[in-house]
Amino acid sequence: MTNAVLSLPVFHATEGLGAFLGDLRSWVFRSKNRAARHFGLAHTTIMRYENDQILCPLGYIAALAQLVIDQLDLPPYQRGLAEQQLLATIQFALSEYAIDFAPLATWQALQQLANAYLAEVQQQKQEQAKTGPLMGVLHDWGDAPDVQNFVGREDETATLVKWLQLDRCRLVAIIGLGGMGKTSLATKVAQQAQDDFKVLVWRSLQQGQHANDFLLECLHRIIPSPNSAYPAQFEQRLSVLIDYLRTTRCLLILDNIEAILQPNYPAGRYREGYEQYAQLFQAISERAHESCLIVTSREKPYEFNRLEGVHTRSMVLTGLIRDDAQMLLDNQELYGTPQLWQELIKHYTGNPLALKLVAQVIKTMFFGQIAEFLQHEELIFGDVRTILAQQFERLSDQEQELLYWLAIERHTVKLAELKHDLVRSKYQHMLLETLESLLRRSLVERHQDGFMLHNVVLEYTTDRLIDQIAQELLDGTQGLLYRHALIKANSLDSIREHQSRAILRPLLHRIFVELGQERLLTTLRQLLQTMQGLSTLEMGYAPGNIFNLLVELKADLSQFDFRHKPLWQANLRGLTPKQLDLSYSDLSRTVFSEQFGPLIALARDPADRFLAVATADDELIVWQSLDLRKLWHVPSNHDGVRTLSFSSDGRYLISAGNDGIIRLWEASQGHNPRMFVGHTQPVIGVVVAPQSQQLMSASSDGELRVWDRLSGKCLQTINVHSGGLSSIQLSADGQLLATAGIDRQIKLWHGQHLRYQSTLTTHHEPIQLLAFSPDTTILAGTGLDGDVYLWDLQDNQLITSLANDDRVFDLQFSPDGANLATAGIDQCIRVWQVQSANLTHMLYGHQHWVRALRYSRDGARLYSVSSDQSLRIWEQASGRLIHTLQGYRGGVRSLALSPNNALLFSSSEAQAVTLWQLTEPYYHLNLPPETNNGRELAYHQASHSLALSKEQLIQIWDCQRLQLTMILTGHQGLIRALAFRPDGSMLASCSEDHTVHIWSLPHGHISHVFACHDDLVTTLAWSHNGNLLATGSADQTIRIWGINEHSCVGLLAGHSASIISLSFSPNQRHIVSAATDQQVRIWDLSTEQYEIIALHKPGLLKKVQWSADGRWIVIVAGSLALIWDWQNRQIVQRFEHLAALDSAYLSADSQLLITGDQQGTITIWDLATGKLRKRLHGDHPYQGLSIKQATGLNPAEQASLLNLGAVIK
Repeated sequence: MTNAVLSLPVFHATEGLGAFLGDLRSWVFRSKNRAARHFGLAHTTIMRYENDQILCPLGYIAALAQLVIDQLDLPPYQRGLAEQQLLATIQFALSEYAIDFAPLATWQALQQLANAYLAEVQQQKQEQAKTGPLMGVLHDWGDAPDVQNFVGREDETATLVKWLQLDRCRLVAIIGLGGMGKTSLATKVAQQAQDDFKVLVWRSLQQGQHANDFLLECLHRIIPSPNSAYPAQFEQRLSVLIDYLRTTRCLLILDNIEAILQPNYPAGRYREGYEQYAQLFQAISERAHESCLIVTSREKPYEFNRLEGVHTRSMVLTGLIRDDAQMLLDNQELYGTPQLWQELIKHYTGNPLALKLVAQVIKTMFFGQIAEFLQHEELIFGDVRTILAQQFERLSDQEQELLYWLAIERHTVKLAELKHDLVRSKYQHMLLETLESLLRRSLVERHQDGFMLHNVVLEYTTDRLIDQIAQELLDGTQGLLYRHALIKANSLDSIREHQSRAILRPLLHRIFVELGQERLLTTLRQLLQTMQGLSTLEMGYAPGNIFNLLVELKADLSQFDFRHKPLWQANLRGLTPKQLDLSYSDLSRTVFSEQFGPLIALARDPADRFLAVATADDELIVWQSLDLRKLWHVPSNHDGVRTLSFSSDGRYLISAGNDGIIRLWEASQGHNPRMFVGHTQPVIGVVVAPQSQQLMSASSDGELRVWDRLSGKCLQTINVHSGGLSSIQLSADGQLLATAGIDRQIKLWHGQHLRYQSTLTTHHEPIQLLAFSPDTTILAGTGLDGDVYLWDLQDNQLITSLANDDRVFDLQFSPDGANLATAGIDQCIRVWQVQSANLTHMLYGHQHWVRALRYSRDGARLYSVSSDQSLRIWEQASGRLIHTLQGYRGGVRSLALSPNNALLFSSSEAQAVTLWQLTEPYYHLNLPPETNNGRELAYHQASHSLALSKEQLIQIWDCQRLQLTMILTGHQGLIRALAFRPDGSMLASCSEDHTVHIWSLPHGHISHVFACHDDLVTTLAWSHNGNLLATGSADQTIRIWGINEHSCVGLLAGHSASIISLSFSPNQRHIVSAATDQQVRIWDLSTEQYEIIALHKPGLLKKVQWSADGRWIVIVAGSLALIWDWQNRQIVQRFEHLAALDSAYLSADSQLLITGDQQGTITIWDLATGKLRKRLHGDHPYQGLSIKQATGLNPAEQASLLNLGAVIK
């Protein structure tokens, strides 16, 4: 073991001053962006410093040097040596560039210069804060309608534009009856005035967004930041928004205010929970700022009369004048004199929607003759709802059915989705002609991406649906409840929640008021009983609707008989139903929780039919894109998937990974993959040329292979980068291939003939990822520091760079090439405008690394997957999260055993920590709910203390009293491991914030922080005497810390990937380590040499542990726990499991091996005999759920349910 002073950044004349500055910066800041924020500089300025494009101030160098030394936290005598060593290096570097370094003659002079520079930086930051955020123009139109065919309203439009631009009104209300065209007018005005505003945000309150959430969305658009950067309380958040509205001219539009107003007398009062909008409107009106909020409503909010004046104005929208109305109906082929037109328009007060509705009646029933229509004795009079009621009575059964489905969908819906809705209808074959009929009647609107109802028609149809179903439930008759789903359980979260709020809950309230709780439950139970003997088609959606009503009522589901019934659109996701019996039920359209672990890769087929993911547990899952129904779920057998893609025809899913084998799977089946064998190192990328039978693969050793897809034969092999490959990408047209290597080069090749074309200049770090723009004019690339670079492929010149806070794991261009999405370690997805390099959205929601991104084919949606076990879907235009598919694995994350083998603690996903008594009397109990979703565990016998990590904090529990005694805070990233010092005086923890914390016990103070790893710290282990602590990191190194010296006393390097587990030998002379390079190494600490334990394709390594007697090393890999004999250098025992293992613990007396698998099973093995002692099972979400002979589940869905606790007995 070495006691040398830590190495410091070194200047190499061949690499230049910029590279040296980059080394200095990377010792302190993980990315250029973080350094830019610290120094108040533009990210591109630091990029130019480090690329030797411009010369940086000496103060910047001095400040970096001071931070580097402070970061080391060395004892005084070592600090002085380090200061002089670094100062000499800086002076030498400057002299090589003939720069006068006199201001840096001594370390004291360097400190003075650094302090002066930082003082200037602070002053600049304060001045910038006064002028507000710097950003480009951002217009977020949200759900704004297409007003391309807008006619008339010229006077109203001119007045409103004047109020915005000349009069600088702060609050403007457009008030009018339903169907008057308020939304279209607001959109037209916003379009005409948009150039006067830097930020524009359009939102509709149709879905009932709360005021605090609206404020957050506005803040995200004005200055994109993490949610934690904004206040949580409404009043504080409102103050922040007003401050930004003063410095950044914004136009905010809130449509459909009436949706949050009470429907009864007195008018203009807010519904419960929406009162904060009154405070918002008052603040916008009365506080000084340079922005404007436009609202549209059928009635004026109560406080507007008081607010109206110079800065707040309202316009009451009346009907169209004759000329405008005639222009609106120009294509309807109506005939009449000017007087007849005037009479028609007067009858319907010029209401555009009413006129469009009656125009269809005139055209179809009176051949377009206005005179005949006006003379008819059954002339349609009244407001729009009256007209709609009369129109509805004229509709055919199939037209009414389709209108109800459009009301249930509540969003723009594609033809394919409507066809899917009508799958059980006898009218499905008439869908197109029914749609055309409703379009002609102006009851349905056609949009670019589908069909939907006008707001007035939507509300009327929804009310009619609720009224009729409520009456059916009260009367016990069959009708709409059987033919329509009240909610679409397989819809996106945002749509399903809207359906619940607009249909399910109002219906439940209606019948609850009539019947009360007990009579309502009895009615629903009897209704299920009356279905006995009916066919599946006759029962239809009724059982699923009743199920969803019972869930909303929080009823005991086990008291209701759902056997032999179709549970179409029943939503069981997130539920934990106890002893529910679904035997013989049709579950073909039932939604359940999903079973999968952390997600690391994502692919979408070209036709948008399939979504595929790879998990960290080495599994592949494929869903249907339309409804996210799981098609198949299988082991990939790659020892870790590195790349995932579809063939250009979408027939095959292509996976490759650490085993060097490429597998071709039938996209719809997932059986018997075709294998391409030849690579000897991990495959890091596979690309497929369009309309080609060839595919190209790249491995980490720099080898590129071309394969024939049909025969599996390797056609060509070339070495493209001598130091190894990090990324490969093929342009959309297949004409250009880009490769990035460890040699810091990006090479461009002819995509078909693999002829070398040119090399792009990169920065001082290797590029890890590449992406072509769809038109192949731009190449994007990113390195470990998170900066994204854009090259113009016309002249191969660097255009610009985009700053991220940390390493980026994926970057994707939108299909139109206008946007670039990036995501990675900081859990945030950033969307950039490519042309301006402006950041337009920061998407927050993931709780761990975002590993992969994909746009939908039309670019309307962005898919993301994360290590937090979720797939999320975002709306590209607004940046809204619209769906989350959360995986549940139920695996045993961590185990801790008392030294006397009496008590076992286990942590598991979505459950509390479980305490198991392993001696008689056997029992187990869950710790309090505060331990839910805990991660790492450590137990100390003497103090009966249990340490549990949860995200960035540590809980300390007294296990005798089962009480939480302390919460330790200080880490800024997810805690990856923790361990008590053997004597219990300290607790060590390591985190993704690159630090190791030493906590002094029992008080919980931070004794010391070690921060010398260059990447996240993943594992740690104490020596048996507690004087040494070993830490492993994603920077591929192991550091040995002297606890008494408070410094690093050893550095072990040799692994080629992240360290995942460490353990000291009892005599403290050796360390065993495991890493994601699939190697287990034993290190001699005196020589820093190592030997590798030979393992033949063991599966993903998870843990290593040295036995207390020094005889054995436990190695956990895949579904195996191996016992390796230290003296004889061989595996002496193999313990096989049914599922992959997540955790393991070797008892202090080396008698027991305890393992925890990904399905939540804990297995206790006797090491002396090699026999199984006991299996322990925790609860799962669907524990005891019977799916005996249930239909409609494919094998993947059934397997998932069984793994989550369901039974088929």
